[in-house]
Amino acid sequence: MDKNTKIIVEAPWWLIRGLPLGLMVMMTFFILAVWAEDGSPWRGVPLFLLVLVVAFAIAVLSYFRLEIDQKRIYFMSLRGIYELRWSDIVAVDKRNHFLLFFAEENVLIYNVGLVPLMADDVYTFVDDLVEDYEIRAGRPKGMSKITVKEMSVLRLNAKSEPRSVYLQYAFSQLKEDVRGFFQK
Repeated sequence: MDKNTKIIVEAPWWLIRGLPLGLMVMMTFFILAVWAEDGSPWRGVPLFLLVLVVAFAIAVLSYFRLEIDQKRIYFMSLRGIYELRWSDIVAVDKRNHFLLFFAEENVLIYNVGLVPLMADDVYTFVDDLVEDYEIRAGRPKGMSKITVKEMSVLRLNAKSEPRSVYLQYAFSQLKEDVRGFFQK
């Protein structure tokens, strides 16, 4: 495997772009229907603004990014920014659509089913790295389901940055999407 290889998984476009856009189109038709019925488009504007806020919240809050390279696993979501180094990982378990990365006192759980088109690439990449680092496949010895639940509450104290970093990144992605839309 090439030392510079990296896999990046981001939130699906339909979740952070398609769903809010669909809401906006739906509300535009709603306002036009209200306008056609009573001659005043202003009756539908408060609801339109509410849906605009909800659509914007969906676009920002649903964003996530997973980066896996030769040295680390990096996961960013609204809950925080988490990082595990491959040298710290003692076991990797694959259950259904979940990947569980176990360190000494931390566990990072990622739902591969969120981006099903990339699931095979992620599984293959992780399998190659598990083999390279000689990491145990499955749960660590003596680990039960209850222990995993207790550990997942910790989420990761390896690296956690404030939510403002996440929001800055999500807003920058949203700006790029809007610029790209209007430049076409």
